[in-house]
Amino acid sequence: MEAKVAEYPPDIVLPVNHGNCQYCHKPSMHVCSVCKAWYCSFTCIRLDWPKHKLECTMKTVVFTQDGNMLYKSEDISDFINQKNSFQRENNFGRNHPANQNNENRRQDNRRNQPNDMKRQSANYHQSKNRSSLSEHQSDTDSTRTSDMEGRQNPNNSFKKKSQNGARGMFKNNHPKTANKHGFGNRNQPAEPTVVIKKPDSDKDDYQKAPSPAQKKTLPIPTNLFTEVYISNIEGSTYWVYKKENLVEQERITTKLMEYCNDPKVVSDPNLMTKCCAPFAGAWYRAKILSKSDKSAKVLFIDFGNECEIQLNEMKRVPKDLISIKPLSFKIKFVEGTPNTETFEVDQLISIKAVKMENDHCEVQIKGGPGPKLESEAIVPSDDASFKKNLPISSVNFVPVKIVVTEQPDEYWVVLEDDFINLCKIGCSLNVHSSVTIAEPVLNETYVVKYDSVWCRAKVTNLNPLTVFYIDYGNSDIVKLEELHPMPINLKNIPPMAIKIKLAKGTPSEYTGLENTNILNVKAVKAVHNGMVIVHVAGVIYPDLSEEPEAAIPRRPNSDQTVKKRMNHVIYLTEDNATNVMIEVRKVMNENCITGSIVLNVDEHNMNILKYMTNDKIHKLLSNSKPNLNFKPSLGDVVSAKIGRDWYRGYIMVKHPGKIKVALTDYGLVVVPDALSPLPQEVKSIAESSVRCIFSTPVPKMSELIGEKFKLCNIKKEVGKLIGELDKYGNVEIFPWEPLVEDAGLNAVKLASGSKVYLSSFHSPHALYVRSAEHSDLLALSELLQDVAGHCQKTPSLDRKPWCGEFLCCRFSEDGNYYRAQVFRKIGDKYQVNFVDYGNIETVSLQDMKPLTDSLKAVPSFAVKVGLKGIPGSIFNRDAIHILNEIALNEVPLHLTYSKSLGEVTLTMDTLKDGSEVNEMIHKAMLPTWLSKNTKNYTAPFMVTDVRHEKWEIGQKLKLMVVVASSHKQLLVINEESPVFGTIMTVVTPKINEYCNQGDEGAYNPRLNEICLAKYKDEETADVSWYRAICTQPQVNSSHIFFIDFGNYGEVYHKDIRKMPPDFMDEPAVLKSCRVYGLSDNLPDNTKELIKSSLENNSISATVIEDYEDGSGVVFVPEVNKILQQNGLPLINPQPVISEAAVS
Repeated sequence: MEAKVAEYPPDIVLPVNHGNCQYCHKPSMHVCSVCKAWYCSFTCIRLDWPKHKLECTMKTVVFTQDGNMLYKSEDISDFINQKNSFQRENNFGRNHPANQNNENRRQDNRRNQPNDMKRQSANYHQSKNRSSLSEHQSDTDSTRTSDMEGRQNPNNSFKKKSQNGARGMFKNNHPKTANKHGFGNRNQPAEPTVVIKKPDSDKDDYQKAPSPAQKKTLPIPTNLFTEVYISNIEGSTYWVYKKENLVEQERITTKLMEYCNDPKVVSDPNLMTKCCAPFAGAWYRAKILSKSDKSAKVLFIDFGNECEIQLNEMKRVPKDLISIKPLSFKIKFVEGTPNTETFEVDQLISIKAVKMENDHCEVQIKGGPGPKLESEAIVPSDDASFKKNLPISSVNFVPVKIVVTEQPDEYWVVLEDDFINLCKIGCSLNVHSSVTIAEPVLNETYVVKYDSVWCRAKVTNLNPLTVFYIDYGNSDIVKLEELHPMPINLKNIPPMAIKIKLAKGTPSEYTGLENTNILNVKAVKAVHNGMVIVHVAGVIYPDLSEEPEAAIPRRPNSDQTVKKRMNHVIYLTEDNATNVMIEVRKVMNENCITGSIVLNVDEHNMNILKYMTNDKIHKLLSNSKPNLNFKPSLGDVVSAKIGRDWYRGYIMVKHPGKIKVALTDYGLVVVPDALSPLPQEVKSIAESSVRCIFSTPVPKMSELIGEKFKLCNIKKEVGKLIGELDKYGNVEIFPWEPLVEDAGLNAVKLASGSKVYLSSFHSPHALYVRSAEHSDLLALSELLQDVAGHCQKTPSLDRKPWCGEFLCCRFSEDGNYYRAQVFRKIGDKYQVNFVDYGNIETVSLQDMKPLTDSLKAVPSFAVKVGLKGIPGSIFNRDAIHILNEIALNEVPLHLTYSKSLGEVTLTMDTLKDGSEVNEMIHKAMLPTWLSKNTKNYTAPFMVTDVRHEKWEIGQKLKLMVVVASSHKQLLVINEESPVFGTIMTVVTPKINEYCNQGDEGAYNPRLNEICLAKYKDEETADVSWYRAICTQPQVNSSHIFFIDFGNYGEVYHKDIRKMPPDFMDEPAVLKSCRVYGLSDNLPDNTKELIKSSLENNSISATVIEDYEDGSGVVFVPEVNKILQQNGLPLINPQPVISEAAVS
């Protein structure tokens, strides 16, 4: 008889325990009085009634004293239809992700292969406390999508004492789940493909050559954080399962509900290892820990809880679920992890594995402290003892078989030629199987049997008794009775297992391989723990001899050619000396400069003090000649030629084709034009470069560059001088040592054809991309975690940052710290570039933390590129929208170029026609004023809205001097500027087209407003419109300054137009620059001579400083010629410019 459907919802009633509302998923105390589905209120059941009334049928439910529900329904199909009404107890942690889409999860079909290793029933008693490999092998990355709105697990309520007895201790020995990044069961020992005759079996004629017991493998990656849910808490130990296994849990639970409630499936009280066990009306997979006459203690392997059940309640696990590995695993957090006491069941956390310890995995939580790492000493591959003892040839490629995968790029392998011998050894190890060991000895090798496999095992720990399988590379905890003596004839055979690590540059296709795969490798390097760095056959690696050497911020003390730091002018200076000057060379910030300390002493005292002015050192080095055969090493002292002069310094950075020298008398780092050995007589001369720290900020610090100031009230302290520098107040003076920043920051290499992600963008010539290669993504992830761990224990910066300094800076979007480089001060804040992403942000001092030199030296992961065929120097709004979509959605791109990264083509894989991003941007950057009414744009643009062309510090330019307002103040244009070319060929024609399309009438601009003005050339009578600034508004006309050319004049309002937004994109190319080293104390005739020789002429110059407001400082070599002709002192040094700052 068909049940009648009610028109109105029934009442809700109160059971004993809590569940989750079937409508809103909130914690619920009530259930439907008819079908017993959970609802938190009558409102929810009323709102859900149109759907729920189709499923709501009467069930007989009894609530036990502990709140469990027992269903008495005889209608099994009806029971299955209501499976969503079974809710987990105390499930307050999160809402269930109904209809979770996991289409993008990776699927590894290789894990679905059944394990065909034969097992004898006699071995089951031996494996009760140690699960076999075959029991838990599965596809945990199932791609099935679940539409279930509720699921259940035996959750944390089991922490309470059971009615049937207290919970016993459990040693978790089951293998862990594979991680979600496609490595599969990478730590599982290989099953050799060699078949041997089985001597003692009358059931099976053949079996595969054995592998030893798998060591406690890592359930999650060590180099990526994995999201997991907490399923049970036992003091400081936590049971968790991966978020990606949520759907798999629901699938297993649903399958067990259908299977176990089938009347044909009967109970089996004789089960010994695994079973299906009931809890709260549902069924779960469980492992039997112990048994008594009537009950058994079980562990729910997918959730980590224990429970006492009756033997007649156990049922056999379905065949298709028996091989699926447990979805939960036990973890402990590394020492020092904060706030662990606040963690709750069902809380979602992100962790990564550190190491395996006995029955749990030690993990680091995201943002928490990491483990204490031990550095590995690298042994060079040309070391004789290394080559002699290498387990793998360093000359020829040899085949090796993978037996254990520890990390994506680390394997335990066996030489393929030795694999047959390994099988033979395994057949000969059982001669003393009847003899046991009374007391094991640490580091002694014994024989251990796992299942039917005899293996050589070295004792590595006595409590618990732990062994390392020397022929396979993994470890295990064993019992004392499992140890047997090693046959004498097999004792001296070297271990077969070799640990290898793929060299940097190995393609990702060779990482994360499964066991039994074969690689052809040869040894390159070794580390002290026995691991061998290898090259893979067929891969082209860069020549190791051409790899760049690391930057040396300080010279090695072992270099006998370099004097100790005590040989410095600072240590030759006496208290209250009156003969000391400081010459400023470079500004680090408003509190810090670098330069030279100068002593005014006679020749006699110079010899006594072993001091020499920089001019005299130049004269001594003037006879130096470039030596092409001179090959200095990192840290060697040299003579470096810059321009026409030679300077003293040492090799700080050595790259293929590029060397940087630290000038020890100027406090600068330069790229030399030539090198020569340093003469012996100069090596003993005291160095004079210093770093000066002011106690109070000095305004307009850049104006001090090239000037000398007297140091007064000098007091010597350990390693420094304290005094007053002219009118600028108290200053501390230290011997100069270069910073790691002075070496510059390299970026990861991108070849044409690389797959990349767009990280950030600023202009068509400045986009930042990140490599999408798996190895680079892992390296970036590791770096981010290292930086996060460093910032956890590092206080904020207690001083003002230096220009060009590498720091950890907090990103405002997510509050996390990332590597950044400071390049400009804006008010009380600083503009920084996040070097691994390319984006720019303004941060405050409290959001900055110092970085270690090792973290500074890691190459940046953001690579600067330019788009081929895109005109202009800035993106318009439509182009920005396109690029934002690509960057925010992390669209994979293919990067190609023919000559340099300055002209690349980006292509999106997602476009069926393979359209180029360049083409999309080109179309988007067509003039918008042709189709949009931009003339009605209401907000005027002011002088503060103008951007100016950026120059790189140290850049050599060809400048046209438009106006020389004085002998040292110039208005200049970079003749080779691509922006200037764009303004002349693209922007100006568009401006004229815009202004000539109709008569708008007069426009009266405001003071400092940006506008468009007509200019008539008096010689050619040509008329054109250009960008301009109103400097003085009047009634009928205004005084106008043309920002791209430097012309100035009065223009009638009828010849002025309001500026539309389209023409504000390009920066202004005109710069106001001060000439480096010139003072106001020069004779008037010399000033006029310098001014007249520079104005309206093309000059060569080197950028000293570049500022955001369009001003800067340049060094002009032509000025020295004029000074020399007039018998005036030259400007020193010649263009010696640090490359530390980043524009």
